[in-house]
Amino acid sequence: MRAGPFRKTVFAAEAIHLRGGFLPINNLLAAWPGRREPESGFASAFAQAYRRRHRHIHSGTRKCATLFVREVPVSGYGIADLLVLSWDAAPPVGEAGDLDRARPTIRAFEMKISDWRLGLTQAHRYGYYANASILVVPKTVLPRAAANLPLFRNARVGLWGFNPLGKGITRVYTPRPKAINPGREAHIRAIKAAREAAISS
Repeated sequence: MRAGPFRKTVFAAEAIHLRGGFLPINNLLAAWPGRREPESGFASAFAQAYRRRHRHIHSGTRKCATLFVREVPVSGYGIADLLVLSWDAAPPVGEAGDLDRARPTIRAFEMKISDWRLGLTQAHRYGYYANASILVVPKTVLPRAAANLPLFRNARVGLWGFNPLGKGITRVYTPRPKAINPGREAHIRAIKAAREAAISS
């Protein structure tokens, strides 16, 4: 079972794809605190900040080609606020290749502005298809969540803090991406969902 062809022209390199559209990297949304949907605004601001810092944060990896997609449902496992797929750019995934053949690393992010326990539970579910799952909370909430760090380590769920005003990212715990059988159905389903979201944007 394969995710299908993934053409070079499917997505813009400097875009964060959203179902039905995409967010240019330099098109910052309104500030998080004043939005009607604070969690969505928080997630959007984080995605943009992380997109800019991705190579710095993951400087030890050769997987520099990336695909960022927001709010993508993976059947049976919920909707992650952000999926980031990264793969080795040499050889590149192009017209003759498939994204699943590149064996991308999938990082799934859950954002919560207050209920970190619920966020931990949701992020843990993403581990069925993602190589790493991470909960992101505001820096004001981070100390409460970090006081329970053993829960995150036992669940292998990362814990990061984010300040949407200063765009700062604090990494308290970042699990190493775990190996996943590239033929696992949930993993392939996530790749396909990300690909389709990029095509539709």
